[in-house]
Amino acid sequence: MALVARDADPDAGSGARLCEIVASISLAADLGLGQPMEHVLRSCLIATELARLLELPDEEREATYWVTLLVTAGCTGVSYELAQVFGDDIALRSGMHGIGPSTGAQLRYFLGRAGADRSALGRTALRADLLRTRMRALETSLSAHCAVSGRLGDRVGLGADVSSALAQTFARWDGRGIPRGLGGERIALPMRVCQLAVTMEVREREAGLEASVDLARRLSGSVLDPSL
Repeated sequence: MALVARDADPDAGSGARLCEIVASISLAADLGLGQPMEHVLRSCLIATELARLLELPDEEREATYWVTLLVTAGCTGVSYELAQVFGDDIALRSGMHGIGPSTGAQLRYFLGRAGADRSALGRTALRADLLRTRMRALETSLSAHCAVSGRLGDRVGLGADVSSALAQTFARWDGRGIPRGLGGERIALPMRVCQLAVTMEVREREAGLEASVDLARRLSGSVLDPSL
């Protein structure tokens, strides 16, 4: 796991490590998610422990570490676009962890948030457009979030295994996420572990360990990899 502690620029002599720089970025992302500080760091600890318990090869354990640290890095990169459709983008993200696994629950959540800062007529028109376009504005924004996170991984030299996994941030095991149709074992294992860790961190913090395990089981086979 030597990469985890490598210098961001070994020739600079600053002593700053890449993990420390990326962790700092994750703290900013916590704010954009509407989550308490160190949400991402706690998720990363859970993910790396899961990777250890699963006895993943070193390269996949390392990828899991970086994927989880960077998974939310792109969130603020699409704040403007989300705010144009849903109003308060931080409130939108904060509530996403409470959406049920069904596509109907997801649709109700996003349509309920759409046009929050518009008149009744404006909200109706916007929601009709979202339905007509099959939520294209949302899909475009979430895809851009993934692209920003992946680009950051590329720029700090983390490699294709990390950036390609980050492109699947909003994928679901059942294939009903983004990108559409991508599911099952086609989702990179580090991302599947990351998704489980993030889900459990939020729920455990809000309602305790038993509730966290219960949620993971309820999402198993729809959102989350059932083998985990």
